[in-house]
Amino acid sequence: MEIRIQFFASLRDTFGEWLDLSVKEGASAADVLTALADLNPQAASLLGVSCCATDDRVLGKGEQVPATICVFPPMSGG
Repeated sequence: MEIRIQFFASLRDTFGEWLDLSVKEGASAADVLTALADLNPQAASLLGVSCCATDDRVLGKGEQVPATICVFPPMSGG
C-alpha cells in the first residue's frame, strides 16, 4: 500500500515536505514511524515521540493509517 506523508517542523528539515512510502496493507501509525526511522536512523529518537494525524485528528499508535497522513514532532504552545 502506498501512503503520502506530509512532515512538519524539524521532521520537514529531515524528510522534506512530502514523502511517498510503501507500507504493508493495514499498516498502523507505529508501523509508519518505524519505517521512517529505518529510512533515516538519525531521526529515530524524534520519530519515537512523534505523532501521525489525518486532516481532523491525531491517530493512536495502533490505528491503521489512511492514504495520506501528517507526521508531527512533539510541540508545545502557550
